[in-house]
Amino acid sequence: MPNEMSEASGNVSVEFRLSLKDTGRDTDLLDSFSLNLTPRLTQLTLGELIDTVFPDDAAAFDEILESLDVKSNPDLPEIYLALSEIFGTWRLGECALRFFSKPGPEILLSQPVRDHLSPSSDGAQTHGQVLDIVVEQTFDVLANFEARGGDKSVLLQWLEGMTLLYFIDKHGFQLQPDTQDEAAQRVLHIASDLQSREILTPSDITGRLEIAEEGRRTLGEMIAETESYIDQFDVFKDVAYDLDDNAVEFGMGNGADYRVQVYDAEGLDVHRTVFLLRMYDGTLDELLNDWLESIHRADIFNEVLRPVLDRDRVDDDIIDWIIESGFAHNEEQADRNRERDSQQAIVKRIQP
Repeated sequence: MPNEMSEASGNVSVEFRLSLKDTGRDTDLLDSFSLNLTPRLTQLTLGELIDTVFPDDAAAFDEILESLDVKSNPDLPEIYLALSEIFGTWRLGECALRFFSKPGPEILLSQPVRDHLSPSSDGAQTHGQVLDIVVEQTFDVLANFEARGGDKSVLLQWLEGMTLLYFIDKHGFQLQPDTQDEAAQRVLHIASDLQSREILTPSDITGRLEIAEEGRRTLGEMIAETESYIDQFDVFKDVAYDLDDNAVEFGMGNGADYRVQVYDAEGLDVHRTVFLLRMYDGTLDELLNDWLESIHRADIFNEVLRPVLDRDRVDDDIIDWIIESGFAHNEEQADRNRERDSQQAIVKRIQP
């Protein structure tokens, strides 16, 4: 309970520090969250302590948030909120967390906190102890898809096929059916599937696999599909709302990105939608140097599809309100564009 915890001060003997592991991605959570614990809480397991400090109960959460010492660290509430969101995502089963002593080995949630205390190096707490924990967050989109009843093998087959098609189309990758190159040989079965669907076909002149008429049609349809998603849903990539004022703002530069939640609410296949958008915006180009060697690695597609799970989210009733407001905003913008185009057409007609 909050009355069994206090913010960092020199009067409490055990300081709990929690930070997010640097995985090479931009993050604002590399600074440690710090909270002092009473000795009783050090008798808990790590899992029990996490549930106590980052409770799922809204009232307990608010009490802890209000008790944070913003004088010693003005960023502490923001860090706490961000970490709480991570634990909320974890409890939903949409990410995996591993915990490590800093420095030291991995700590299991079932292990007692007291086994991982170390002497404080802070001069203000020369007789105190520290529980310094680093959290590693990962997103296994494919495993989550399978756990929710999806066919992982079918999804991977489609992802691999579209990736091969992308590099043939955009980067001119050349693949001979009788290639002796080991890396190229590993994608022949992917190419064979595309051939069976008449997306690829051997060239009459060179023999290498080229994009067939059906493949061009498929690419054109995917581009049109993706651009329709951009037209309809890009408004939801920057959303700020105020429940008290009953107001929603779009495109102000300081909002949250609710696109994936909107795709889901609108009944779209979020894995397909996210992949098409990432392919369209050039994300796959980041794989240019090693895609041929890594195309069979699930972690590559987990990273490409990361926004499926690593995303902003709100309650269902709020997202419904945001969707209604966003579509109304789109319609108003379309009306303004039509009016502007009409005025420009009139000006052109009357100009000599």
